[in-house]
Amino acid sequence: KGHTEYLKFPAQDIDFKRWLDERGFHHVYAWNKVYRASLWQQVRYPAGRFFEDIFTTPIILKKARSIRQINEGAYHYQRRRGSISAEPSAQAWKDYVEGYNLLAKMPEAEGNHELYLRGLNGEIMYHRVSGQKTRLMERRHMPMSFAFARGKGLTYRDRLKILWFSITNH
Repeated sequence: KGHTEYLKFPAQDIDFKRWLDERGFHHVYAWNKVYRASLWQQVRYPAGRFFEDIFTTPIILKKARSIRQINEGAYHYQRRRGSISAEPSAQAWKDYVEGYNLLAKMPEAEGNHELYLRGLNGEIMYHRVSGQKTRLMERRHMPMSFAFARGKGLTYRDRLKILWFSITNH
């Protein structure tokens, strides 16, 4: 009985594109979802990866006929010191960005400014933790407004500001 309590929340069915448009990728975690076992027949978490749910959750949700979404939090998430989410390593941030690169390659994600910005945020965190300035987020997924600003001789920081302005003023 206790495991069906979530059904009492008002719910709506959405598709993968709408999940992306409504910023579902902000909560791409595997632990906050209930799945049909059949969706996992051909999908496995990638071995040796951090943030492995970024690599698998979009594939599973895309395979689903529909996604049932509730608008109420039903989890109490406990953050603990030393965990991957509390203190990610450089490799964890690198995996995070690679996961967002894969998500950005999906046709449904084309032009999604916030998804690209989320990946860029991971890249910035990688730079902070590793001290390296390697570009991780693939620029071919860059939204047009960001690509346009790149050709104007603007600094990386200015381009981020332009991108943030374009996202927040839609």
